[in-house]
Amino acid sequence: MFKRTGSFCLLAAVIIFCARAYSVQAAGFQLFNELSAKAMGNSAAMSARHDVAECAWFNPAGAALLDRPAVTAGGALIFPSMELDNDKDDHNLKHIAYLVPYMYGAMPFMDRFGASLSINAPYGLTTEWDNHWEGRYYAQYTELSTIYITPAVSGKLFDWLSVSAGLQVVYVDAEMRKFIPTPLGDVYTDVEGDDWGAGYVLSAMAVPFDDWSFGITYHSHVSTRIDGDAKYELPALPPPYDAVMNGKFPESDLTLPMDLPATLSLAVSTTVLKNFRFSGELQWTQWSAYENLKFNYDKQPGTGQEGIVEVEKDWDDVWCIRLGAEYYLNDQWTFRLSYAWDESPIDDDFRDPSLSTNDRNIFGFGVGWSWNRLTIDAAYSYVAVEDAKVGKKATPTLKGTYKGDAHIANVSFSWTF
Repeated sequence: MFKRTGSFCLLAAVIIFCARAYSVQAAGFQLFNELSAKAMGNSAAMSARHDVAECAWFNPAGAALLDRPAVTAGGALIFPSMELDNDKDDHNLKHIAYLVPYMYGAMPFMDRFGASLSINAPYGLTTEWDNHWEGRYYAQYTELSTIYITPAVSGKLFDWLSVSAGLQVVYVDAEMRKFIPTPLGDVYTDVEGDDWGAGYVLSAMAVPFDDWSFGITYHSHVSTRIDGDAKYELPALPPPYDAVMNGKFPESDLTLPMDLPATLSLAVSTTVLKNFRFSGELQWTQWSAYENLKFNYDKQPGTGQEGIVEVEKDWDDVWCIRLGAEYYLNDQWTFRLSYAWDESPIDDDFRDPSLSTNDRNIFGFGVGWSWNRLTIDAAYSYVAVEDAKVGKKATPTLKGTYKGDAHIANVSFSWTF
């Protein structure tokens, strides 16, 4: 027992250390790569599943319905692509692959109760354009990393119904770089900071019939106040212009309030057809919480005085549809197909190159192989992002259309105790 607990804690520590969230130009900055390979092979339609360790994130009430303890860990490798296509030239995001790890563990105890722990990165983004591209005054490099640590407890109200409550402990790290135009030359600004926040998760799962299960999960919004600093690289200037620029762009402390949205998931799963499982899920995301970004500077760039720089976002609440199918060939092999439609919350007028996404269609497949207590799952998803015009209000000097897609490969390992 001690060895199991020690190994579990070591694995959790590794995931926490490594988990940096990188987007595939997601709908908003909600990701599709915090999933296990099994979940990704089902397009994340998992909130009615009580037979997997992944219930620790999708619906912790499932832990009380598990037959035995289980743990899943792995990583998703993301290959995003995005370009701005206009009459002058095409500009591309830098082509970099990103690895995002995750871990889920769940266990039943005392016949009627369960406990679970999830460590993953459901929100994040990374966009990096060339230093000298024409949109450098709006965005050159943007990164938002999150780590969600979600412990929860669950209990059966009846043999067919369980409920759960848990805590969300969230670490947020952000960095933004761009250029600021001035009459004396471009100033390169680098803003970065981090914070911890907390929220909660509530869920319920019902299994009224052997072949049907239903789930509902609510993840609360999480408020953070990122504390950081702003630094600048100034153009080389002779006196007295160098002193003037230093006075207008001194290093500064800053704070940035940021709310991560609440989500509500409604799901169903059935094995009514022999050797098949079909799952479906609707997820609502409260992106209206992301109304604007207010950078509170001790020394505002351009003035050197205390001030606020506000960036309007005006996002909308949206829905996502997720569908997954599994075929159990035998006790060892499982095959999966999936589809998801993910609506973008971004107002067309306020789309900017820090996050230039639109609605997404996500197609995937996966395979699982089991031997004794070990299961190895692999999955692939293709993310087709609908073309999107540049935001007229957010980036008035930019013209053109954003075009993008992404490939995601995922491998996970599960162990049932």
